[in-house]
Amino acid sequence: MSHVDSKRKASHGDSTGVVRAALAFAALAALAGCTNSEQDSVVGGPGATPKSGAAHPGHVGASAEPGASSAAKGNGGSEHASAELKNAQGADAGTVDFTQNGGKVVIKIDVKGLTPGFHAVHIHAVGKCEPQSTAPGGQGAPGAFLSAGGHYQAPGHTGMPMSGDLTNLLVMKDGTGKLTLETDAFQLSQLDSGAGTSIIVHDKASNFGNIPADRYKSAQEGGPVPDETTMKTEDAGGRAVCGVIAPTA
Repeated sequence: MSHVDSKRKASHGDSTGVVRAALAFAALAALAGCTNSEQDSVVGGPGATPKSGAAHPGHVGASAEPGASSAAKGNGGSEHASAELKNAQGADAGTVDFTQNGGKVVIKIDVKGLTPGFHAVHIHAVGKCEPQSTAPGGQGAPGAFLSAGGHYQAPGHTGMPMSGDLTNLLVMKDGTGKLTLETDAFQLSQLDSGAGTSIIVHDKASNFGNIPADRYKSAQEGGPVPDETTMKTEDAGGRAVCGVIAPTA
């Protein structure tokens, strides 16, 4: 064998060794990558806790703020509530839906069978809608839905407008009316505490106790304006329909 042939054979052997080494390295890298992928799929699989700072599956690019759930549910109460409205004869008169939305409550009212015009809507302090009843404590003559008590006041609130005062509802000629409003005068969880609460649509519109003393005089000479009756009922007339407010899923 010549010297040149020997060099060529040695060179060929070296090339074969390099190729074998490269193939072996590639196989090891592929195996390592497969192993890492399997580990990642276990860590990020169903029921797994995402790493700190990682987005949870289904919430890409979003992160929940601490306490968001309790705020949405009115500080621990129900997120939704509703009331089935009935008149004094027991006939269906509509529905009211309540939804806690952050620090506010969204109220959707849908009524039927009422007289056209504006009607006051109030949250009342007792969750009872008895057609012929006396006020809580049994005082006075019985009347429609007097069992619901007076207007609701949230804990710590005593002034006007009362916490349970909502805007007037406009009923159309066909006796139906719809109203959507929001209030931060109370939280939904508060309405389900104690004796519960109810919602009443009155016969007349509410003046919210807005009787300017410099323009009007009391029916009783020297009496306060607005007088006690206005402060108590806001001159909204009788109680047309009533519904007990109850949490819903």
